[in-house]
Amino acid sequence: MAPSTRNSSALPGLSDIYPEWEDVARTCVGVLRMEAGANPTDPALTARVGELAVTDQRFRVWWAEHRVAHQDFGSKRIAHPPRR
Repeated sequence: MAPSTRNSSALPGLSDIYPEWEDVARTCVGVLRMEAGANPTDPALTARVGELAVTDQRFRVWWAEHRVAHQDFGSKRIAHPPRR
């Protein structure tokens, strides 16, 4: 599973650095769904989907939308915090 798929929904603070966080997260859920369809018997993938479904309300809603995505497009803006 790609690191972006594994991390985007579960790490606190990502919405602070990604101005379009919801778009990024929804895309990651779509990529995860694509991976789940391609690897339906992968126990680690199944466990991750189950964990996110239990712990993240937004994930549950987005997963239920049944959207799929490939991780071969687009770009992400990152809002770097000011240097101190």
